[in-house]
Amino acid sequence: SLISLTVGLGCTNLLVTFFIHEYNIEQQTPDRQLIFALRQDSPMEEGVKVSYVDANTAGQIKEKYAEITDILRMNGMNANVCKYNEIKYEHPLFICADSTLNKFFHYTALEGSLSTVLTTPDKIAISETFARKLFHGHSGIGEMIEIIDANGEIQKYEVGAILKERPQSFLHFDLLTGITGEFWGGPTLLKLHPGASASLLQEKIRKDKIPTLTPGNTQYYFNTNKNSKQQKLSYFQQSDVPLLYIGLISALLVLAIACFNYTNLSLSRTLQQIKMIHIEKLMGAQLKEI
Repeated sequence: SLISLTVGLGCTNLLVTFFIHEYNIEQQTPDRQLIFALRQDSPMEEGVKVSYVDANTAGQIKEKYAEITDILRMNGMNANVCKYNEIKYEHPLFICADSTLNKFFHYTALEGSLSTVLTTPDKIAISETFARKLFHGHSGIGEMIEIIDANGEIQKYEVGAILKERPQSFLHFDLLTGITGEFWGGPTLLKLHPGASASLLQEKIRKDKIPTLTPGNTQYYFNTNKNSKQQKLSYFQQSDVPLLYIGLISALLVLAIACFNYTNLSLSRTLQQIKMIHIEKLMGAQLKEI
């Protein structure tokens, strides 16, 4: 009974901790309720929403609607190997982003300058954890690293910033550079003015027939419908909210079952003891002996 209760409490604790962590992603960002990912229907798979917007379309949306204060475009970079001297790491998480990144998510540079990295070609910022693996404790500012893509092509970057880890961050990456060259498109985040209605803006974008990836379809979404699937991106930390609530309900059910089992087994043991007391009394045992 004790093992059953302990396992139940342990599982409940893990599930509740997971729910709290996932539900409070970017909790430290004061204006997170004003940030929305612009999504559209996938042209490849029915019922799937993709976080992709053409680069020109993103700029058009920013200029057209006064409710939007800033946009943040980003995308994954083709990085098969990260090489520094003789140290190699395969498949690092490498992304590029606009210079507006810090207006959405507040990153602190332990060394160097993030704004310089995001506006200067061939400069790169490295996460605190990845920097420890790459430089083994010494400062990496000014060092040159090589990124080798799947085709074997090599691109050299100068380390311009080491970024402090952010707890419960929406973005996950090892390496970050700015969008300074040709950019075709990618996931786009919008930041609205305080008090602006996201649902009304969504309807405006649809009504104005802003083009999407699918010809003839002008549907953009700020939130994924509960019956739709969301495209998975390795650098986005995102969970399905209904599934999170299912996990929380499961945690409460596990706790209830564990408590019920413990109580049931304890009562069964008590009933056996009462039965033994009756037998002892019938055999002539005194109260002191019982």
